[in-house]
Amino acid sequence: MTRSKYGWALYLSERYDEAKQVWLSIIKDEPQHGPALTYLGQLALLQKQYAQAYEYYTRAFAVPDDSPFDISTNSQMRSSMYYRLALAAKGVGKTNEAIDALEQAAELAPSDVATQFELGNMLISQKDFSGALPHLEVANALQPNTPRMLAALGYTWFNLGDNQNAKTFLEQAVKLAPTFALAWFHLGNAQLGLGDRNGASDSFTVAAQLQPTFTAAKDALSKLNGR
Repeated sequence: MTRSKYGWALYLSERYDEAKQVWLSIIKDEPQHGPALTYLGQLALLQKQYAQAYEYYTRAFAVPDDSPFDISTNSQMRSSMYYRLALAAKGVGKTNEAIDALEQAAELAPSDVATQFELGNMLISQKDFSGALPHLEVANALQPNTPRMLAALGYTWFNLGDNQNAKTFLEQAVKLAPTFALAWFHLGNAQLGLGDRNGASDSFTVAAQLQPTFTAAKDALSKLNGR
């Protein structure tokens, strides 16, 4: 068994410190050892050490393709690495790099639900709703009836000015997850956009009751009631 695989066996046994020492010893001998750098990145990400994870994944992707220690060229595996690089980049506030990595991941593995959904949400965070929509639609088609995906689709349609589509998706979200306060709030906004003040009032009320610290829902309800 190679040292990198031995480290992986330790990782799978949750002997993380031992695994880390094995991989660190490898990159001490061979600084451009792609697999060891990738494993170290995955461990750092698991432990929410985003700066370290970002460094290790960046170094892994910098290993030349013709190196004897390059990272895997398998599309699914490389997509997973790009996905984890994106999470690390997001963790250190490098949003544009995170989006770039997710786009690479989605291109390599277009049927990966987590990648498509994460990319959609990242684009929403940048208010690129038209860019987010196709990725959220793919994620929803691959894994239907997921409240978070339905709510994200509803929120996206609302911001694209289509209140009816927004209402449809958000109603599905709260039907599947009746305690999803944020979805109720977004539903209220869509209903209000359609002129349904009573429906909006009910939705804002539910959101505020479910989450008493939800200031935006309380403010929307007060504004609607003229208070």
